[in-house]
Amino acid sequence: MTEPEEHALTGGNVSTGVVRIGDTVRKPAGPQTAAVEAFLSYLNAAGFAGAPRTLGRDDAGRHVLEYVPGPTAHDLPPMELDGLHRVGGLIRELHDLSEGFRPPSDARWDVVIQPDRAHLVCHQDLAS
Repeated sequence: MTEPEEHALTGGNVSTGVVRIGDTVRKPAGPQTAAVEAFLSYLNAAGFAGAPRTLGRDDAGRHVLEYVPGPTAHDLPPMELDGLHRVGGLIRELHDLSEGFRPPSDARWDVVIQPDRAHLVCHQDLAS
């Protein structure tokens, strides 16, 4: 059996080593991965359709995620008003659902911009 081909993905602010294999995305795992997996599982269980499903780890220890087809925002022209309303609604839903998330006690996050309070989860890269 032939191994599926890896295709490097670019964009976003954390893309080094991120590849697509078939219908999955593989990202290097780090200390924050377990917390991200918990958060994505929580969102999926809550019925949120705006985030990929987390699918565990592969044989190389990478975080495996569902591939979501489509262009990233930085590859598109500026949005019309209806598109902005749709994105705003999605972000509002994410924020509302996030309020009920309780991270594991050992959760570690990899953040570029420190939050202004202790219990705040932010995407910080809505374009990807």
